[in-house]
Amino acid sequence: DPQVNYDPRIHNWRLEFNIRSYRELLSAAETSEAALRIFGDQAPRIRRPAEVIFPDEKSSWSLDEAKRSYSTLIQRKIEYQEPTFDATTGLIRVGEYADGAICHWQLLRPGEGVCHGVIAGGRRTGKTNMLQLLRVEALSSGLFCLVVSDPTGQHDFSVWQGSAYGYADNTESAIRLLHATAQIVKGRQEIGNYELSAATPGVLVTMENAHTVFSYSSSAADVAEFIADNGESVGVSLIVTVPDLNIARFGGRSSLRAALQRYNT
Repeated sequence: DPQVNYDPRIHNWRLEFNIRSYRELLSAAETSEAALRIFGDQAPRIRRPAEVIFPDEKSSWSLDEAKRSYSTLIQRKIEYQEPTFDATTGLIRVGEYADGAICHWQLLRPGEGVCHGVIAGGRRTGKTNMLQLLRVEALSSGLFCLVVSDPTGQHDFSVWQGSAYGYADNTESAIRLLHATAQIVKGRQEIGNYELSAATPGVLVTMENAHTVFSYSSSAADVAEFIADNGESVGVSLIVTVPDLNIARFGGRSSLRAALQRYNT
């Protein structure tokens, strides 16, 4: 504005203040439910991400459809020879790359602790099958007890109920499991000198569709971040599935995302 007499001592400060204010506002809007509805639910279909489905939409995946899909999946022949856990490296084999090279998952770091992980991908890309493989490997190692969580209740995990230390099939129970897991971490920290073994096994917490919990409850995301930051050294591993690695899937917490994918993504 030509009528403004520019004074850097005043106007530079005002500009910086406005930039900081808008930066915080835009950061909050990225994960805001209101922003998602304005730019998602009301927007033309061409501007709507394919993975965003609101509860009132008819295209939402029903529980019956999920169970039918799972029933079809388990009828397929899946070639799995035997557990591949290597106690000297803490690695397991989880597949092959296109060139035939073996893909590994770091289940634990011998002498140091267990490892978290993130499995990302759209629907029907194999996230659940990957978790099934990790559960089998963890149980077969004799070094872990299992906690199974699916807050959406879309998957039939009844096969694990006899082996799982904890089980959740809705959002509220999934949040309770996270809090219970955090108490295990705190208890082991207080005792100190934890060492992973068959006598003092680790806890493998596997959570399907974790983004539905992290976006639903900020306190749940806080608890998950506490587990991610402190669980590895006391044998508590958290492995989650999400549609993608957008920060919104982790409750807007880049620190939670970074901690979970430190060793396995």
